[in-house]
Amino acid sequence: NHTVQGLGLAKNGNFGAIEYKNLDLRVVDEDKKNLLHHAAEQGRIDVIEQMLKGQRYAQDLRSLIQPDKNGHTPLNLLNVSQEEKNKFVKKCLLIELQKENPNYNVVTELLEVLDKETLEALMANPSIEIGEERVDINEKVVGFIIDQLNGIREEERRSASYDSTRTGSAPSVAPASR
Repeated sequence: NHTVQGLGLAKNGNFGAIEYKNLDLRVVDEDKKNLLHHAAEQGRIDVIEQMLKGQRYAQDLRSLIQPDKNGHTPLNLLNVSQEEKNKFVKKCLLIELQKENPNYNVVTELLEVLDKETLEALMANPSIEIGEERVDINEKVVGFIIDQLNGIREEERRSASYDSTRTGSAPSVAPASR
């Protein structure tokens, strides 16, 4: 099976020798990592796109959210700049949202990878456009974006509160008088 051979090659970063047509991205190694996990760890978006195209890219992006034995998905492991992640994820969102019945589990996982600025830009202009392709973002996805932004803002508030207590700049409390 060339998928199993591909896993061995991918672990060593030898993506050039992998046949991308008809790969079964459900096949995993002993760590429950598929080929996409290995490509993501090595920052190879080009390889991920090739593999997904071999899997009828527009048909199924679920393999991007398949967790390994430690709970990490290829999206979580994507070892590239945030700018590159945003570009890749927007392309995946475009593909998923063009489907007649988008997989909203995939959509929410994709949104979790985007940074705050990109999410805010999607809220300001609820559409994704890449080249000649464009898709408007429906109300359900806008709701997911709002949830994601609220989570980011809450995390920022917690972090700011934690930082202020560590630096001693938190308001001091006067001792109780007797």
